[in-house]
Amino acid sequence: MVAIDPPPYNADADTQRLTLSAVTDATGKDLLITITPPAVPDGAIGADAKLKRAPVDFVLTIDISGSMGETVKIPGDTEQSGLSVLDIVKHAAKTIITSMQDTDRVAVVAFSTDAKTALGLTQTDSAGKAKALDAIEKLRPDDTTNIWEGLKTSLNQFKDLSNMAYLAQNPKRLSSIFLLTDGLPTIAPPRGHIPMLTSYMENHKLTGQVTINTFGFGYRLDSRLLHSMAAIGRGTFGFIADAGMVGTVFVHAVANAYATYASNVEIDIQLGEGKEDVGKVLEVIGGFEWARTAAGLKVFMNPLQYGQSRDLVLKTSNLPSSELLIITARFKPWDSPETISGTQHVTLANYPPQNPSDAINVTYHEYRSKFVFSVYDILDIAMRTEDPPGFGYQSQRIPVPKGARARFEGLVSEMEAALPADKTLAADAYALLEDIRGQILLAVSDETMFRRWGQHYLLSMARAHQRQTCINFKDVGLQVYGRGSTLFVACRDEIDALFDNLPPPKPAVVAPPPAMAYGGRSRFAPAAGAQQQPQSSRVSKLGFSMASFNSRANPCFAGSCSILLADGTSSLKVSDLYAGVRIKTPNGPRKVERVVKTSIEGGKVEMCEIVKGDSKLVITPWHPIRHDDGRWIFPVDVHDVRIVDCDAVYSILLQADGDSDAHGAYIGGTLCVTLGHGIKRSEHDRRAHPFLGSYSDVHKALMNATGSAERGVVHAAGVERSEKTGLINGFEWK
Repeated sequence: MVAIDPPPYNADADTQRLTLSAVTDATGKDLLITITPPAVPDGAIGADAKLKRAPVDFVLTIDISGSMGETVKIPGDTEQSGLSVLDIVKHAAKTIITSMQDTDRVAVVAFSTDAKTALGLTQTDSAGKAKALDAIEKLRPDDTTNIWEGLKTSLNQFKDLSNMAYLAQNPKRLSSIFLLTDGLPTIAPPRGHIPMLTSYMENHKLTGQVTINTFGFGYRLDSRLLHSMAAIGRGTFGFIADAGMVGTVFVHAVANAYATYASNVEIDIQLGEGKEDVGKVLEVIGGFEWARTAAGLKVFMNPLQYGQSRDLVLKTSNLPSSELLIITARFKPWDSPETISGTQHVTLANYPPQNPSDAINVTYHEYRSKFVFSVYDILDIAMRTEDPPGFGYQSQRIPVPKGARARFEGLVSEMEAALPADKTLAADAYALLEDIRGQILLAVSDETMFRRWGQHYLLSMARAHQRQTCINFKDVGLQVYGRGSTLFVACRDEIDALFDNLPPPKPAVVAPPPAMAYGGRSRFAPAAGAQQQPQSSRVSKLGFSMASFNSRANPCFAGSCSILLADGTSSLKVSDLYAGVRIKTPNGPRKVERVVKTSIEGGKVEMCEIVKGDSKLVITPWHPIRHDDGRWIFPVDVHDVRIVDCDAVYSILLQADGDSDAHGAYIGGTLCVTLGHGIKRSEHDRRAHPFLGSYSDVHKALMNATGSAERGVVHAAGVERSEKTGLINGFEWK
């Protein structure tokens, strides 16, 4: 391992030291190159790290097309929030602005048919923040979706003459664009988005200077285009499936931007003795952009965050072990006036793993890179010079690529064979393996899931693993990134709290009659058509805090469905179920303890219908069910939501059991979770809920139900919600 000399502007600071290291696998055919940046900014101690971060210039680029005015529901149930997509995005934008320091600047660009600068780059002192918040508040839904105009107008902020003059006096800062859209582009530039963006970045020398982050909300996206834009801008592509993911995706994106140590990171690789045929004996894996140079290869890496390494795997199968490789890392720390470089001379025979952990680390990064490459190869993502094929709505018609599932299953088999049996020795690799076994395979399991969300999710995950950045709280394989960065963690936690605690927005959409959340309306929901009052606290008059849009919960099923009884052959309509009936669960027969019947006002509710042979399950979109491959998912992940006639919905509490698998019922041919299953907190199990997962809390609530409870059936009018978190924490009784 070699340490790159600290730059002269800060020669005595140990934390400014950056290491460039190399190690091979046991065969000597895979070479891992690792760049390790400082753990914290120079002079930072503990929680003060965020005070020493780089000043930033953010451009918030927001889609205000007509569809952004569509209403969203409180995550975790079907109750209308009265908020639009744009309202939630505006709240996220206000969170970002509130988190910024006096030395930062922000601009706001809105786009629909064309684009407008709602606010030019403005310093975020108290007066500047007020202007920025006002600019965000005034955004209203408009017309069509012209993504290129929005992006071009955002880039123009950085080449504006006044900005150039400002940067001449304040050069040590980082620049980022955060672009969010909920739709497909309806207008394209004559030469195409990608050629225009590439040309613009090159002509104005912005490549590596301005990071472009793109975010797609919902399912009607050209995710390949958004991904390509982010790749050119060396930024993040984030897929936001629903309103519940807006908070976590933006929180992580901004925290990563704040934690950036260096941009314009490149690795040059050449053979010794002036040989130029390095491309014939080396293969760069992981989907990185690279180019041939006079001396060898140049690999374009992504920005470096404090405390998070960047790892590049080279396949060296055709390289003699005695051959000399000259590896040079070049990067520009945000507080340095110049680019810094450090060189490592490597002979493969001299860099075998020194201990088992080295070998495991090489194996992990090899499979991380293979996963990224597999996604890009399957989806035909390459270093493009033109727009991805299938502009507009055609991008939604892509079938599951042939052999996709087999490709990922093969990767799973390879990893299982290569990794040690003791998972603690390869925790990072097993985290990646869990994601591939789970959501990745689900994403390509059939046409419905792939077209609805799978194609978008795959690109988002591949980009995150390539950049080695955590982009949400949900995917276990991403949680390994940034955990060693004090700055990232501090910023993430601060922004997360801001998102949850800022006053909720005033609903721009009049809420329709509230539906149910695990049955029925919320106690805090106003009557239909009630006048909305100004918001003065973190909990809106609709009964939720913005924490509701930073998490997920779960609801219930229709009474017309059949539930499988203990003998495994006979069944009973859910509406006829009562306490004492023995039903079948994955752990054998269990008695029904209580049934919760919740009436639906108006007799109509949004549900998912799942048909299996002669059986049909009618269930609320966010009630966890077990997929055919054994994983717990939400019905909305795989089925469309539609309005159905339904007078009441039902939930079930079974007899107590410490095994969560004993709290499941086969309804309409599908295994559904029941109340009190024991999983109260988990970032990865979709059954998790602090109240609905607590057997003691649910049991106590049902035992205290008012009104009649004939044969153990209690009648609810809705649910109660925590005024602190907005999550369900009780039932409202008739």
